[in-house]
Amino acid sequence: MQLHSLLPFQTMKRPRASRAPSLSKSIPLPPPSTPPTPQTRQETLRSKTTISTSYSSRKPKAILRPLKTSVQAQHVPLKWVPLNLGQGELSLQLTFPTGQSFRWKKTGPLQYTGVVGSHLISLKQLQEGEVFYCIHHTISEGNAREELLDFLNAGVSLADIWKVFSDSDARFAELSRHLGGVRVLRQDPLECLIQFLCSSNNNIKRITKMVDYISSLGNYLGTVEGFQFHTFPSLKQLSLISEEELRKAGFGYRAKYITGTVISLQAKPGGGAEWLESLRKLDLQEVIDALCTLPGVGPKVAACIALFSLDQHDAIPVDTHVWKIATRYLLPELAGSRSTPKLCTHVAEAFVSRYGKYAGWAQTLLFIAELPPQKSLLPSHIWTIGEHKLAMEDGGEAEAVSPSNSLKSEINQRKEEEEENQNLKHKSATMSIFEYNGSALVAMVGKNCLAIGSDRRLGVQLQTIATDFQRIFKIHDKLFIGLSGLGTDAQTLYQRLVFRHKLYQLREERDMKPESFASLVSAILYEKRFGPYFCQPVIAGLGDEDKPFICTMDSIGAKELAKDFVVAGSASESLYGACESMFKPDMEAEELFETISQALLSSVDRDCLSGWGGHVYVVTRTEVKERILKGRMD
Repeated sequence: MQLHSLLPFQTMKRPRASRAPSLSKSIPLPPPSTPPTPQTRQETLRSKTTISTSYSSRKPKAILRPLKTSVQAQHVPLKWVPLNLGQGELSLQLTFPTGQSFRWKKTGPLQYTGVVGSHLISLKQLQEGEVFYCIHHTISEGNAREELLDFLNAGVSLADIWKVFSDSDARFAELSRHLGGVRVLRQDPLECLIQFLCSSNNNIKRITKMVDYISSLGNYLGTVEGFQFHTFPSLKQLSLISEEELRKAGFGYRAKYITGTVISLQAKPGGGAEWLESLRKLDLQEVIDALCTLPGVGPKVAACIALFSLDQHDAIPVDTHVWKIATRYLLPELAGSRSTPKLCTHVAEAFVSRYGKYAGWAQTLLFIAELPPQKSLLPSHIWTIGEHKLAMEDGGEAEAVSPSNSLKSEINQRKEEEEENQNLKHKSATMSIFEYNGSALVAMVGKNCLAIGSDRRLGVQLQTIATDFQRIFKIHDKLFIGLSGLGTDAQTLYQRLVFRHKLYQLREERDMKPESFASLVSAILYEKRFGPYFCQPVIAGLGDEDKPFICTMDSIGAKELAKDFVVAGSASESLYGACESMFKPDMEAEELFETISQALLSSVDRDCLSGWGGHVYVVTRTEVKERILKGRMD
């Protein structure tokens, strides 16, 4: 491939902690044209160019502002080459913009541009499904193609593994007819790790801006259709940016995880990049355990990294979407249950049991089918497993619903909307008494300290009654209890607990230890088991030698002890996910406050029955800090 002529580039300003070296290199950089037909491929234009790029040490602006393009290029057609992967093996629109990687940009109809190693490449899919690629910048075309195929996991045949999936799952067989070509990428492990650290409690648009900011620390490769592309920064380049700079750029609490992970990787024997590469040779559980030693990496994030970069094809990242898929189609007995770490492991095992060693690939398609843009590609009605089994038992064969009949499609859509409305009304009418007033409670352990927090909303189902409701109560200076559930029962139970604790103080002339108080609460709840208090307590206190103690229990007193965090209330599902991704051991008091506050506020934003800010206590050996959090007021 020969190089092409371009206009000179303007000065690019990028963050640097030290001097700004002036670099000069040869980079071909025109925007790609439409791939040629087989008859015209040999007539591609070719030319040469030299591009001079200079860098400045000035800091970039916050990621929430759009990046400005300072590069102008001539529109010179490039050489497009067939990749020899049809639509059945690779669908660009179902692979790139669906949450695996956040560095590929849509630069035209069915066209995506990104960086693989040090190569700037565009991919384009023709209407008949054939995929072509063109190279904007590379040192070796042969290496570029080889690394691109490796990035696309081209060694795995979708046709073969999807046949196995379809034989074991009728719904997968139906979905695969309409969502063909969903591949799992094989990304650089460091690149994938940093991207998913940015993804914690975030949306795709903001994740992409964060990843673009991080990418700008790497070496500049060129601009295509207004998008600037860089190699992903090395660990050395990442170490040049501070936590403060990332926070100013809008990363929030994720800043400390990124800088902390970089420091941890640099301390690994042989270097962090080599250590990450070595994980590809280990079993899945060993990989998960190793990744979870890095700051900010929990089991879900670790599973994403393992699946999308470390050859762990049976890794299952269990988030809210995957949990719903599992309870709807694989484990219906879990419907209505809270997603706990133990149950998430059970869900992952169920996927592997159904789909085998490539279960992660099957989960990826099922996940994508739940996303709104991809739902538009599906017929108005997809058979459920139960309906398919019934048809097969009757000797019938499953027939694909044709979307060509617009009237039938519209009627089916209206029926589905009516059924959904009826389900919502039924759910509202049969809401659990524990969710009637709404609540969110969380307790978290730090280094010789602890924190307990709650939301401030009191509601009657969806109607807000008060915005300063108290759910956390002080028993003594080192012991607190939070009560989720029915508001009237919570106040009654608290009064009874205060009475019993005062009797204990009169008799023993000392305060009750957290462990003893938890046993007292458990006994009182069990005593009322036939007419229970509709409450789920969360107990947090400092015991002997200021050792933190936290626990929760159900309405009849069954205790659940923990060494990291406990949650309760109508927002408990989102609290589990937030705490799991943000918690790390041995946090100091201020860091603990920030972590529990972020987890609480991000979780109540996802629950319509709780919210209106938060109320947090941080308990240390010397003091108790009480703080009110401001959140969304809607």
